[in-house]
Formats: sequence, C-alpha cells, structure tokens
Amino acid sequence: MPHLFKFMRYLFYVNLVFLFACSSSGGEGGTGNNDISVGTITEFGSIYVNGIKFDTTSSIIDLDGTAGTNSDLRLGMVVTVKGDIEQNGLTGTANKILVKEVLKGPASNNNGLNTFDVLGQTIQVTGATKFNNFPNSKITDINEGDIVEISGYVRGDGIISATRIELLDTTETEFKVTGTIKNLSRQNMTFELGNLQVNYSELVNNDNELPTGFDNGLFVEVQGRYNATSLVADEIEREELDADNADEMELEGYVTSMTSANNFRVNNVAVQTDANTEFDGGTLADIAMGIFIEIKGPLVKGILLANEIEFEDIVKIEAVVESLNPASGSLTLLGLGDITVVTNALTDYDDGINAFSDISENNTLKIHGNPDRTNTATVLATKISLENETPESEVSVQGTVTAISDPNISILGLEIDTSSFSDDDFELENDINGRSNFFATVNTGDIIEFEGDLNLNSATIIWSEVSFEN
Repeated sequence: MPHLFKFMRYLFYVNLVFLFACSSSGGEGGTGNNDISVGTITEFGSIYVNGIKFDTTSSIIDLDGTAGTNSDLRLGMVVTVKGDIEQNGLTGTANKILVKEVLKGPASNNNGLNTFDVLGQTIQVTGATKFNNFPNSKITDINEGDIVEISGYVRGDGIISATRIELLDTTETEFKVTGTIKNLSRQNMTFELGNLQVNYSELVNNDNELPTGFDNGLFVEVQGRYNATSLVADEIEREELDADNADEMELEGYVTSMTSANNFRVNNVAVQTDANTEFDGGTLADIAMGIFIEIKGPLVKGILLANEIEFEDIVKIEAVVESLNPASGSLTLLGLGDITVVTNALTDYDDGINAFSDISENNTLKIHGNPDRTNTATVLATKISLENETPESEVSVQGTVTAISDPNISILGLEIDTSSFSDDDFELENDINGRSNFFATVNTGDIIEFEGDLNLNSATIIWSEVSFEN
C-alpha cells in the first residue's frame, strides 16, 4: 500500500509540474531534459555530481556569467547541472553547467587546523576540501592577505563550508560575498553579511536597482570593493535557483532556515517533506539547522517536494562520553580508543544541549561531523545531540575506511577485528551479504558503519555488525 501512495503522489506532482510549467516565470518548462542536480563535482569522466555521471560532450559551461569549457571545471566546484537524469539515477546528460563561487576576498585569522576568515565570513575546511594553486594543498598554505576564491555552501550566518579553495593573483580587487541580509539600515544604506558590513550607497546614488524583496532575511550575492572596514557594493543580486519546475531535482547543502522539520531551506531552495518522504542515515527528527543533507524529488513552483532525504555528514557516532576537555572544547568516548571529538564555533547543539558546557561525562551523544584532514582519529563535530543523560549500551560508528584486509577494517583510527562476525553480520545494500562479498566490494575511501554493544564495566565494545550502502 505505501508503494501505491507513493506512485499516486508522483503522478500528482507530475501533473502539477505540467500545469505550472507554462505559466511560471523563470521556470525551465516541463517537457524533456528538465532535471536539475545541484552539488559538488567529485570526479571527472565526464563529471560526477551527487553520484550521477553526467555526459558533458555538448554542455554549455557558464562560469558565473562567463562562457567556459569543460577544461575550466575543477574538483570541488559547486555546480548546477541542467539536463536529463536517467531512470537508473546513476547517469545523465548535462545540457548546461552553471558554476558559481560563493566567496572571493582576502584571507585572515587562519587557525592552521580547520578555519580561517574571508571578509567577515568564517570558512570551514574539512577532509573533503580541495585546494588549487597551493603548494601542499593544506590550510597551512593560506597566508594572511592571500586572495582566495571559495566554492562551497553557506552553512549559517557568516559560516561557509568550503569544498574548494583557489589561490588567486594578488591584483584582484573586485570581491564577492554570499549570505543573508541582517541589520539593514536604509538610512545609512548599510547591512551585514556575517561579520561584514556592506555599504550600498553608491548603488542608490547611481540609480542602480536593488533586488526585489530587498530586506532583512534576503539571501543575496554582493560584489564590490573592500576598504578595510566595509564592502562597497557595485552589485547586489538576489541569490536563488533560476528555475521554478523540474521533473526531478537533486540538491545537497546545509539546512539554513526552518519553519519546521517539514518546511525548511537548503541553498535557499524551499524544501517540503510529507509522510511518504524516505530517510537514509537519519530521521525527520534529525532535520535541524546546520545539518548537511541531499534531497531528491520534483521541483514544483519553486518548492522541492522531497521523496528522499539522505544525511551526508561523513562521520556519525552514537556513544557514551568518557572525558571532557573544556579548554579545547573536545571530548573522548568510552571504548572508542583514540577518537577525539573537537567542537568549535561552527558546532550546532540539539535535544537538551545548547553548548559544550551542557555535556557531562556518561551522557550518551549522537555526533555528526567530518574527519580532520591530518588526523583520521579526530572528528570535527558539526552537530551534537543528547540521546540520553545516562549511558546506553548500543554504540554505532560511521566513517571512511582507511585500511581493509580480512578480517580487519580501520575507520577513524580504530582497527576492528571482524573474525567473530557471521556472514549475516556483513550487510551490503541491494547486494549479496556475507564476509567474502563484503571484503571483495568495500575499498579504502568507502563509508561504512559498525554497530556494537558497550560493556560499561570494562569500557570495551563488542562489535557485532558492519554495513555498507553501495
């Protein structure tokens, strides 16, 4: 019966797209080649975005308003692909690829680990961040005053998660910032994006138009010149998806605003869930500000109607707190060896925790995050939720495989011996389970999840199951 409901809902959405396609302003229509994928380029040949291999043979490449070629595309670029996604969901044809960098300007306040600043925005660097024109492809290569261009996602007010960082020529003087308007003063003709003040007086004095809906809360892209105290705007554009309808849309990014768990925004695209939305790696209750997700479904009148939502943080841990280090904002977990969870100003808290100081030893936590670039046993937490104030025996750890050789698998600095596992304890999605097939399928770089039980007396974990969604 659920499949019948899902099919009926799909027919309803298709009819809506057909009805609205002719009348929507800025829409792409509803007939053929009307699919959209917004995400990061992760591989070439032609390009892979959101796990889909797009043929780019006849693609139009748009580099933020400038014509480009396939040779201009780089790993880590965030792109909008318009074209056709095959029914298998694995391949497609790209008719147009739009590339838009989220930020350009001088770097400052590099902590040498995972953050630095550009024009009042805090830039988060993860293990997946790509570097261009840097000698060692590390955050430590970035010097004070270097002009950098950032591909990535706005994660919150003044916070950007970088998927690609490129070092530019120092002669660059025209900068760009993307974010949500706050503290708008029409009298002073200023507003703020993160910790950056933007002055738009020159636009008004030169009779240039401000974007429709110009007010606090509007998501915009601003280009201008930096004068050490503010960005003097040459251009302000409303930042939004330039399509209203699509037969199928795939979108990844951070939840940046919420009305409820059923209505929220990702990359400034409105998303709506319902009772038939399927979840992978989390539940409806896990939808929260700052969570990174991928959504699939039809786009109808500018709203992405979510058929599927997948939670995309690489690391997910559910475990019991062993020790806390308030000075460094870090913690360790019972039975999980040398794994250290590090928090910072970018970490979100939920379910009874509002700050690191609210966490206590023996709390059972659910942790979302990413591995540090230089230490696989260090997890940079994006979100921490309280599962229980007291210890729970069930433990789970998801991470990237760093070494694998039957019977041992290493993730997050842990080497787990699977000798005691039965064939039923090795799970492969849509495939034949079992030890031999698992070790023949899984490679280093794949993301897997272990489940086990914590012995509180010995502070050890008996691992009982491992799964890989291929």
